[in-house]
Amino acid sequence: MGGHGRSSSSTSLMFRSTVSRSRVDHPFNDPSADIVFRSSDKVHFKVHKIILSLASDFFRDMFSLPQPESPSPHPGASSGGNSGSTTAVLDGLPVVPVTENSAVLDNLFRLCYPISDPSLNNVDDVRLTLEAAMKYQMTEAIDIATRKLLDLVPSDPLRVYLVACQMSLQAVIPVAARGVFDQRKHELYVKELEEVPVSVYHRLLSYCSPCEFAGDRQALPNFAAFDVEYAKAPARPNAAEDDSENDATDAVEPERTFGNMKLEPGPTNVTIRASDGTRFTVPKSILPLVSPVLMHLSSVSSSSDSSPVLNVPETSRVMTLLFDMCAPNVEPSDFLNHEEIVAALDAAEKYLMQKPAWYLRNALIELGDHPSVDVVWLYFVACRFNLCELAKTAARRSLRMDLIRDYRPNVDSLGVAAGSLWRLLDYHRRCRAAVRSVVDTRDTSWISAEWRNKLDGLSSLTHNMPCWRDRLLTEIARERWPSGASASKGVILRAAIHEPGGGICIECTSPKSVLLLFGFSKHVGKAMEARENQVELAWRDFNVCN
Repeated sequence: MGGHGRSSSSTSLMFRSTVSRSRVDHPFNDPSADIVFRSSDKVHFKVHKIILSLASDFFRDMFSLPQPESPSPHPGASSGGNSGSTTAVLDGLPVVPVTENSAVLDNLFRLCYPISDPSLNNVDDVRLTLEAAMKYQMTEAIDIATRKLLDLVPSDPLRVYLVACQMSLQAVIPVAARGVFDQRKHELYVKELEEVPVSVYHRLLSYCSPCEFAGDRQALPNFAAFDVEYAKAPARPNAAEDDSENDATDAVEPERTFGNMKLEPGPTNVTIRASDGTRFTVPKSILPLVSPVLMHLSSVSSSSDSSPVLNVPETSRVMTLLFDMCAPNVEPSDFLNHEEIVAALDAAEKYLMQKPAWYLRNALIELGDHPSVDVVWLYFVACRFNLCELAKTAARRSLRMDLIRDYRPNVDSLGVAAGSLWRLLDYHRRCRAAVRSVVDTRDTSWISAEWRNKLDGLSSLTHNMPCWRDRLLTEIARERWPSGASASKGVILRAAIHEPGGGICIECTSPKSVLLLFGFSKHVGKAMEARENQVELAWRDFNVCN
């Protein structure tokens, strides 16, 4: 580092605000270097073009392009480029700013140079380095970082699995999935769940499901889980610009006007063309009130002598619903299917259409009690649009459903993160545990004082509670996830007072005792429901994939 500080004072003043003097140790400050990379945290790496060119197709192509001239070493000098801006230099070398931080660049360059590889002993370091290696097309660095990721499967299989899915590392995914299965780590929460779609996590849960639901540990996971096809999350493109070359076909396209007004295309109106070709004519004076976003987009292609034509990716059905909800003299359709509500609300939020968004959100909320709605789908919709109370309602209705074995091919269509599925499953687990805490015969705190007095001393064998009390709770506990209604099932009540080989005293089989059994079973059911109702769904305000 000795000779690197001897630059002229004028050059130092010139670049003090834009170029930091931070350095890193050997080998990234070698005097033979011919280019400098500046990290996002203003650390400089002096490296060799030839080494990076051999390691990276990206840099090979970049260095083959004509390079801007270095600036003169005095204030006010130009870079000599066409833009007229000054190119930063450090010790006479051009500086290339990049978005990666210094730790990532250090790892990345060490993978390129003929020196010891970086340690890369945690998932975060491997992931960031691997992302940079892929970005810069560094084949050898990608291979080394991938092997490092595989080495982390024994210590962190779930995170490795999710990172591998994000980065499409097909060689890593099955190894990490098997690690999750063997270590029973699929119920853990990790931050990467907020960065992948639901299907990525659902596949893993299906893969691990044999030992989760079969009642005993299976030798092998469900390999068929990775063959399931899911609908991909739809792209959310911005509205397209004016496509004047298609104007020749405009005459055959269906047309509609805002609020059924009599309008003609012209400079005072805006034409919005849906994905299926239907054209909507909207007055410019009204469009800002309907959607400031559409107004802004249309202004980009507007001209003084023609009506701007704005292409949007939504269908004519969606745009019709949105415009009808905005028009004062048009009533929107009373019947909207569930998918239409979601598609229309997605567009209403994108275009900042307040009235349709309010109307459609209420339409979704009304589905909370609809008997035919798929409540799991509704839960994910509520997560997508940040409707907390609707999500809680849907989650409550989904209790005792098998969220893993029930196949939903459109699970990713909303772009919701896998963390939403984890929170729903966690809610199910906690509700189930709360219910089972009642039928755990070691915990009797839930029995009211009134029922303790009724049951006390009833049995001549136990000299305390009736013989059938623990038997009733044991029979209820045989169900995987009992409900309040389980406690009053006839088969459970009969099993509580009819024990093969005896064990029930005569007092506990008397008519009075049987009547108490019926009443106590309802008390048990209410206690189970009360504890289940105390469990709250964990909520996260932003549930869309990062």
